[in-house]
Amino acid sequence: MSLRKLEKFFLGATLFCIPFGTGAVFNAVMSADLVMVTDVFLFCLYAMWIYRTNVLTTITLRFGKIAFYAILMLVWSVLSMTSAIALTATGIGIFFGIKAFLLYFYLVNNIKTKADLIFVANMLVFAMLFQGLLGTLQGVLGRTLGLGFLGERQMLLHKVESRVRGTLAYPNRYGLVLVLILPLAISLAVFAKRSLYKWVLAAASGLAMLGLFFSLSRSSWAGFLLSMMVFTILLFRRGLMKPKFFAAMAMVLVAAAAIAIINWDTIEARFETGSDGRFRTRMIQIAYPIIMANPIFGVGLNNYQWHSFDDFNFWHPVHNEFLRFAAEIGIPGALMFVALLFVFLREAYRNIMIKDPLINAVAIGTFCGVIAFIVCINIGPEYQHYRIKLVFWTLAGLTFALRQVKISELRAKKKKQQMQEQMNKMKMSVDKIPVSESTMLPMPGARRI
Repeated sequence: MSLRKLEKFFLGATLFCIPFGTGAVFNAVMSADLVMVTDVFLFCLYAMWIYRTNVLTTITLRFGKIAFYAILMLVWSVLSMTSAIALTATGIGIFFGIKAFLLYFYLVNNIKTKADLIFVANMLVFAMLFQGLLGTLQGVLGRTLGLGFLGERQMLLHKVESRVRGTLAYPNRYGLVLVLILPLAISLAVFAKRSLYKWVLAAASGLAMLGLFFSLSRSSWAGFLLSMMVFTILLFRRGLMKPKFFAAMAMVLVAAAAIAIINWDTIEARFETGSDGRFRTRMIQIAYPIIMANPIFGVGLNNYQWHSFDDFNFWHPVHNEFLRFAAEIGIPGALMFVALLFVFLREAYRNIMIKDPLINAVAIGTFCGVIAFIVCINIGPEYQHYRIKLVFWTLAGLTFALRQVKISELRAKKKKQQMQEQMNKMKMSVDKIPVSESTMLPMPGARRI
């Protein structure tokens, strides 16, 4: 196996294993493994990339505009250590943020062709397909499948059937991973021309939707519904709402409606037993004094719970990602996160305007995935978790590589056209040479008469 093929294998393994909870070096402060199986593959990936490029000296490194805000947030998180109670928790948060950014950095520098682009997108879809299948089986059977080594766990709620988790440990994390990738899978299915590939994408989307339902994650449901509304608007905006696209969207809506109708009792029970608005309102009320007391650098990344537990007896940060960042790394840090999301959406939208079906499909998918993500993080602090970060930054890598993919394709076409023109000129010049006895060369071995 060549080095490039081996590197591609490790890239696929890195992406497919993102949702798995297999890890080592457990830390009790954060109740998390510091090294995940996907980190091992990512390390191998970087080792091969560094070797192939002679320590990155033979290439021009690309960062993308989003990298500025990501690096700035990491620096600001380091500064938040000045007021942190648990320095270990802050250090671990920075460590996870750096690893997630390294995955983005690799992708944005190595997705150069449409083949690279579709490979990365497909690996994300395959990861979602596995999680959707696992969640569907967990929901139908009402039990785990013995995959604890991959992070499989399950939780029961009063009057509600088992909430599935795939291998993400918690239902809301599981649901968020699905809604981050689902719009991409649906978008690829809508734009796909090959019937077999379209059916595979449709099957993956269907299983993911079933898994999403069985997660009983209300925030993920809301995020998915809004993302599909935005998806439809974007198709209209680009003039892409053709009859076959409309039919595909109708199938998605019909499938979602059928799942809801068949399981309406479960949905009602979920809303009856889930925490109501007063719970989250109380958390927000506690967050504001913490923010006002530490407006610049915050109380330290991943340190929120040490400041709220006495008031709330709840060992978890406020269920709103923007307020969490404002409390933990200060108001400037929260504004950096808002700017990061804005730059992400703007880049995806600009790529939607490019006249290229594959680039449109990926850009629409990532744009709608981030819309679903924003809905979810307004209701929960899910971005705090490492595997959510990895999926988010994989989508960012796809998005900020799209323009380079298009440029590379145009350059390749231009080069091919120039070579064809040179060959045509050479052919024309040869055709103009007069053919006579004096200009004809004797064949090797022929006798002169």
